[in-house]
Amino acid sequence: MEHISNAVPFGMNMQGFITGSKLHLRPLEMTDIDRGYYHWFNDPEITRYMFRGAFPVTRESAIDFLQKSRNSTTMLHFAIVDTETNTHIGCCSLEDIDWINRVAESNIIIGEKGFHGRGYGKEAKYILARHGFQTLNLHRIFVSLHADNIAERRANEWVGFQVEGTLRQAMFKDGQYHDRIIMSILP
Repeated sequence: MEHISNAVPFGMNMQGFITGSKLHLRPLEMTDIDRGYYHWFNDPEITRYMFRGAFPVTRESAIDFLQKSRNSTTMLHFAIVDTETNTHIGCCSLEDIDWINRVAESNIIIGEKGFHGRGYGKEAKYILARHGFQTLNLHRIFVSLHADNIAERRANEWVGFQVEGTLRQAMFKDGQYHDRIIMSILP
């Protein structure tokens, strides 16, 4: 992360738990559930490259997930909010946190389509990784992505993630098996 250490301001304030230049991360709230959250996971355009989409996400299952994540010691789940409009545009998380080996998996979704391709995903990945390294003392953060998801791969590379390898035909989507790429970043 050294090469972009000053690329995005980083801090915590009352507006969001973690702030960046154009977005902030805050805890997901119950009111977010009905404002688009679970609908994003049912939209084939949004879930095109995700491991989700095979089973519908209901309001009740989204509420259950939120409640479980609030009490989890192995997951941090945040709402991504556009600071200018205060619009909840997506979510990101550190999951399966292994406190002994200091490893976590990073996931992200930009659910509001009007915010796609505008750098929000990159910035959210960056400030989430900084939080993981500087606050949680993680040593390795990794992502697993659909091999055809070029936009996410480029965003990960911008943050400093490097390709570790390919899991051949490890994802079944749209009637076909696809490769998954594993990328990681160290502090």
